[in-house]
Amino acid sequence: MGLYDFMDAAIAEDLGVDVEVYVEVIENKCTHWEATFIIGAMFDEEREDRKLRAKNLFMECQSR
Repeated sequence: MGLYDFMDAAIAEDLGVDVEVYVEVIENKCTHWEATFIIGAMFDEEREDRKLRAKNLFMECQSR
């Protein structure tokens, strides 16, 4: 498993979705800026509010 695969798996787990779903949404349904925010926020251990916003944004992108 490469570094990006590991990161994808960790973020997908935090979001509560399968890795395949996570990759599909990030690559095909989110804008570049939305994806960048989601990925960065999920690694921000100090700001739970930012992680919650990222989770909500991910779900919004997923429903598109």
